[in-house]
Amino acid sequence: MKRNASIELFRLLLMFGICLLHSAINPGYSRAWFINITCFCVTAFAFISGYYGASFRPSKIVRLVGTGVICALICGRGNISRAWGIYGGYWFLHAYVLMMCLAPLVDGAISRKGAIAVAMPLLVAVFVWGDLPSLPFFSRLNIPVTPGLEAYSGLTLLGAYVAARIYRLYGLERMRGRWVVVIIPILVCFAALGMNEYNNIVALFLSAMFFTAFDKIRLPSWLSRVVLILSPSVFAIYLLHQPEIDFEVGIVRSWIDRGCNIYIAYFAAALTVFFLAMAVDLPRRVAAWLMRPILVRAYALIDGCYDNVLAWIDGALGKIGSES
Repeated sequence: MKRNASIELFRLLLMFGICLLHSAINPGYSRAWFINITCFCVTAFAFISGYYGASFRPSKIVRLVGTGVICALICGRGNISRAWGIYGGYWFLHAYVLMMCLAPLVDGAISRKGAIAVAMPLLVAVFVWGDLPSLPFFSRLNIPVTPGLEAYSGLTLLGAYVAARIYRLYGLERMRGRWVVVIIPILVCFAALGMNEYNNIVALFLSAMFFTAFDKIRLPSWLSRVVLILSPSVFAIYLLHQPEIDFEVGIVRSWIDRGCNIYIAYFAAALTVFFLAMAVDLPRRVAAWLMRPILVRAYALIDGCYDNVLAWIDGALGKIGSES
């Protein structure tokens, strides 16, 4: 599918928002409302994948894992043991792999006739159950927070994926622009007041509304070219900057020590890490481009072997069924 430059710009801004989120996590400086607003960026990233679909192919998993290994080695300064520990902490990468593995099951289950019935239990579990303990009445009931439903889980990303499939199925992105302009500020206010987890219903609606807004934007051709050049580094930026959160906080601290406004310090730290990570990712992209003929054949071989295994299993099951 041809990439939409406007949505790719949205992805870039979301990743910058994630860098902002991590630049503001120091308890000594952080502002809760600022963190609350930027948290939705993680949910929106998965929402985009859900809207366009994430068909499972072994080669795609290999590419994701390979990117994670390279980024971990870079962040580990070539130290294998340190890189292994960093790779183990890449919850977002592992959650994305889980989401891609379950995507075919989701896509096969959701149909226009029964989409809501299939999706609603999961959406309620992910985006409602996790918030119940924070509500005044339910907090007194001492409802346990199921670990799998917490913010840092593949289930949250899968929930965003499912919601986006429903969103596309019913063509909700065609919502009138004036409604989007009205709804977004209201949702931002709710988020600022404390709806601050990735699996929050406000984060999900913010993801949908911002997606709709960017989908309606038509970028100038020159800006589209710039965006499409930069956007392939988006996932690597997340993986590269995640272990360096202390580095971001250090930048914030140094700017504040010079008497700078705290929010300017947040933006300065996020910009520094964002573009530094993009620059660090360039060698990986150049190497992948130079090795493209080899990689294409390798990926085709991996997918071909997978298809052959599926065909063999299908045939074996068919024989068992016919004999019985």
